[in-house]
Amino acid sequence: MDHTLIVQAEMLDRYSNRIDSQSEIPELVYLLVRQSVPNTSICRIPYGDSVNQPGWDGIVNTDSPYREYVPNGTSYWEIGTGRDPKQKATEVFDTRTDDLCDSIKSNSSFVFVTPRTSREGGWDEPNQTNWIQERQDRGWKNIRIIDGVKLADWMREFPALGRWMANKIGIAPNLSSFITPKEHWDLLHNQASLGDPPLPPALFTNGRDRAIEALKALFEGKSQRLLLFTESPLDTADFVSAYIATLDETTVQDYANRCLFIKNEDAWRSFVEVQKPHVLVADPQLGLETPQQADLQSMATQKDHAVVIPLCGARSTGESHKVIKLRSPSQIQIEDVLKMGGYSNSRARELSGYGGDSIAALRRYLHGLEGLPPYVTWENARLLAQACLAGKWDGNRTEDKNALKLLLGKDYGEWIETLRPDTLRSDSPLVQIDEKWRFIARGEAWNSLGKRITDEDLSRFQEVAVTVLSESDPKFDLPKEERLMASIHGKTLDHSTNLREGLAETLALIGSRKNALNSCSIGKPETTALTTVRNLLDEASWQTWATLDPLLPQLAEAAPDTFLDSVELHLHDLEDSLFHGLFAQEGDAEFGGWNYVSGLLW
Repeated sequence: MDHTLIVQAEMLDRYSNRIDSQSEIPELVYLLVRQSVPNTSICRIPYGDSVNQPGWDGIVNTDSPYREYVPNGTSYWEIGTGRDPKQKATEVFDTRTDDLCDSIKSNSSFVFVTPRTSREGGWDEPNQTNWIQERQDRGWKNIRIIDGVKLADWMREFPALGRWMANKIGIAPNLSSFITPKEHWDLLHNQASLGDPPLPPALFTNGRDRAIEALKALFEGKSQRLLLFTESPLDTADFVSAYIATLDETTVQDYANRCLFIKNEDAWRSFVEVQKPHVLVADPQLGLETPQQADLQSMATQKDHAVVIPLCGARSTGESHKVIKLRSPSQIQIEDVLKMGGYSNSRARELSGYGGDSIAALRRYLHGLEGLPPYVTWENARLLAQACLAGKWDGNRTEDKNALKLLLGKDYGEWIETLRPDTLRSDSPLVQIDEKWRFIARGEAWNSLGKRITDEDLSRFQEVAVTVLSESDPKFDLPKEERLMASIHGKTLDHSTNLREGLAETLALIGSRKNALNSCSIGKPETTALTTVRNLLDEASWQTWATLDPLLPQLAEAAPDTFLDSVELHLHDLEDSLFHGLFAQEGDAEFGGWNYVSGLLW
């Protein structure tokens, strides 16, 4: 199947009977000229509401002619969609020829465009040739006719414009082998929920400067291959279409009309045959990075096309000068971008909670599919749910591994090696860099995997959380002025900051999203949250409160009433309150002083 033949001549002929063809065909001609000869000094072809202006339907000047379509030098264009193209051509030729002086005509070409073909008494090619020969003595340097057959052939060189025209005609839903950046962006841009502003392009480009520069080099012809390591199958198309949407109108038109998102091998083999260089974005299912499909890369680059190849998986693969990672923005970055895009503070915070570190998770949430990420059906989904209870940890720290062993009820080494291959899969919620493990899009993961968590898991979690989070930072054994040097004195926490943060976040999820834990006994999540918070705070020293300071907002979210009860308990006897010890630590941070009560102001 020839996927470049999107709009056939007969389709154009039938479309010419519609009144909107009178404004759309001139636009098609304009777009084809712009893509064929981008370096025009003049390209004036009115379309849309401007088609009925007096004067020529088009004037083009270029020193880079394109095949039989765009002549060298200056050309004057007339466009007609009527049923009798020969009569229309004759009328406008006679009128326009008489209006121009001989010196201009002798250095210019006359071009007549009609979407009509020879069907139903139309104008066939032999008659067109005779018509041109009969007018060779009228002073023009060149006379050309572009009919429906030639227009269809011209569009084959620019499949994106063929797709655009197919949309106008109404046949695009049948074209599933590829999609254009504009179509993809229109779908993505309007994916926001009812009442929300459209999704801003920055959501998909933020923090991806290196990838943007590499993509720009592809469009500028400075390179031919870009390998993007992505977290989800749609990430590459999202990024490319969003990047194009950030550009000025002229550049958008140029880039979008010579860029294709290709979904199958048959279509790829068709599109590499177009003569004009394109940027071809491969669907992950094509597997262009594999030895078996490497010839598809070569076919494209040998024809002067550029290729974008997605390597779909998680972030555990190392980045190199050849492979650029498309990292999802953090929760804070997503929140900031959405606020700048017109979202309310509360809505931006809500969406960033679901999509932090995973744009794919945010997309699923907006579609109402937050409970259906691919990993919920993986063989190791139960192990992922256990990892979700920890949230974050450092696999290089012995005490972290011991805590995980207690949380899991099994050996850490065997468990993590069973999970490790899943971190290389597309849409994995668990990622690691240098054995520092963490869950991304925790909100989605919690809602999706929560049903696999049991009462026994929560009991073990409570024991681990109290053990890890009740640890006081030994730096408080030192005078304030020496605390900046605590690590040199060996005064560091046994467990990593990652694990402490991960457990605190989980505690907040248990208390605030208990409905996700529908395999647990009624009341078990609430009891776990409030008992853990009470055990951590009621008997704690000022050193423990100071150590917990950055995590206090999570503890408050887990069990608000219990948290406030603990604060009130320690304020009951003001003379003996631990808060005296906390306030006493305040001072100049350069000399070891700090504020350890900011977490109370959540």
